[in-house]
Amino acid sequence: MSDTKTELLAATQTVLQEHGYHGLTTARVAEQAGFSQSLVHHYYETKRDLVVAFLSYYREQVAMALDRLRPRPPRERLVAVLSLFAGNAVDDEARSFYLAMCELQAYAGRYDAYQDALAAYNQLLFEFVDETIEDGIEDGTFRECTPESTARLLLTAVDGALFQETSVGVDAVEPVITDGIVEYVLADLYVDEPPEPSLDGIAATV
Repeated sequence: MSDTKTELLAATQTVLQEHGYHGLTTARVAEQAGFSQSLVHHYYETKRDLVVAFLSYYREQVAMALDRLRPRPPRERLVAVLSLFAGNAVDDEARSFYLAMCELQAYAGRYDAYQDALAAYNQLLFEFVDETIEDGIEDGTFRECTPESTARLLLTAVDGALFQETSVGVDAVEPVITDGIVEYVLADLYVDEPPEPSLDGIAATV
């Protein structure tokens, strides 16, 4: 990817974070990146084209963050990835961006390109958690289970808690992660006592 495209997509993330999906315009992206609006349209004909390219770019950023977690043993890796995304609830900038992502998900049913891009992002997360659980079963960290189902349960619980906390202000992330998931899921999954997720300072790693 060219440096210009990277700058435009990084600017798109900033505009989404500050203005949400409805406030995302090619004019604002151009201003944020310090380029002309015509240059934005040279690379991305429409706002939808820009959003689809951004979602691919963001998935690559998250993939790099996950790659930094991959060398950790499964015992630490699973809790680290849960903390990584749950941390969005305690970081103001990450919360704003998460809300913009929720807006995009609301449009995914209408636009196939959005749905495909978001599905690829979700699949990335699922495969990482699924792989981590499989590795943990193999090395004796986790009890025997169905990795696919457990991965879906964990990701759905974190995403649901994030949505409730960021959209309607319900205090959901800490109770769901540190109480519900730790006490009722991880306690059964780990052979030994599971470590607790940390929600502080995690979101900055993505």
